[in-house]
Amino acid sequence: MAKAVKTIDWPADAPKRWPLARLRANPHNSKVHTEAQIEEIVASIRQWGWTQSILIDEDGMILAGHARVDAAKRLGLAEVPCVVAKGWTEVQKRAYLIADNRLGESAKWDDAMLRQEVQAIVENGFDLGLTGLSDGDLKRLNGGGDNVVVQEIAVSQVNDEFWISIRGPLNHQAEVLQKMKQATAKMAGVSVELGTILVD
Repeated sequence: MAKAVKTIDWPADAPKRWPLARLRANPHNSKVHTEAQIEEIVASIRQWGWTQSILIDEDGMILAGHARVDAAKRLGLAEVPCVVAKGWTEVQKRAYLIADNRLGESAKWDDAMLRQEVQAIVENGFDLGLTGLSDGDLKRLNGGGDNVVVQEIAVSQVNDEFWISIRGPLNHQAEVLQKMKQATAKMAGVSVELGTILVD
């Protein structure tokens, strides 16, 4: 006969909306987020809405989700979904601040699958920037050779008056850029670099 499982009171079982004004930053939070990261979260919320609750204690002190709260303020939100960790000791709260950030960092990527997912995202015209993948991440994925990752090359220094986008396997992109270099070689004030078009 199977042994009965003890009922556990999990914080995430009961999300409720709390006013942002009631939430307090945790003085023990050692995770630092850059302005760029906060803006990435803002963009993510605009695209997908709110997908993960803020973890707080009974008094509204944040235990997980400082960056999301900052993003919510920038978006002008009045309240956000929260879950309350009831009955946690002070040391449990301080330890969780570290665990919440550190445990996820221990995971590793399946690069083969990630290449396929990036390929599918770009081929369908979705903004790859919303995934949070950096140029360094893409370069690492491209280390396996040509045709590994489809990247969108689109850079302009003409106040966004035009936007050049090249999509396809990397070896194809390189070929197109080489032809562009040749075509613009005699054009004053115009130069072409890998992934970038510069107009003086």
